[in-house]
Amino acid sequence: MTLVPLHLPTPAFSSGVRMVQVRGDNMEPGLRRERDWVVMLPCDDLQHEGLYVLDMDGRGAAVRRVQLWGKGEVGLISDNPAYGATPGARMQVVPRDYFRGICLGFVVGRLLIDELATLRDAGFEIGV
Repeated sequence: MTLVPLHLPTPAFSSGVRMVQVRGDNMEPGLRRERDWVVMLPCDDLQHEGLYVLDMDGRGAAVRRVQLWGKGEVGLISDNPAYGATPGARMQVVPRDYFRGICLGFVVGRLLIDELATLRDAGFEIGV
C-alpha cells in the first residue's frame, strides 16, 4: 500500500488534524454524544457550508452545521429535532466576525472509536 501525502489547498487551514469527541445532544441522531468522534482540520473562518467544531460558550468543542445566512452572517444549526421542528427553528444566526472568534475547525469525517486507549498510546491528539 502506498501512502499519499495530504496537501491542503486553502491557506486558512493549518496543520494538525484532530479528533474531537461529540459532546451534547445537539447533533443527534447523526452524531451521538460521547460515542461518536469527528475528525477536524483546524481553521479560523468559514471555508464552505458544512459541519464545524466551535467553542460557543468557552466550555469546549461543540459541533454545529454552519450555513451562510445573509450578508456577513452565518447560521449555526442543531440537527436534533428536540430543539425545534424545523432547521430554521434550530438555527442561531451570528455575525461572521463572531463566527471567526469561535471557529476551531471544519469537520472532515466521523468516527466510532472502539479502542481509544490504543489511539492515545499511538500519539494521537484526542480532543481540542
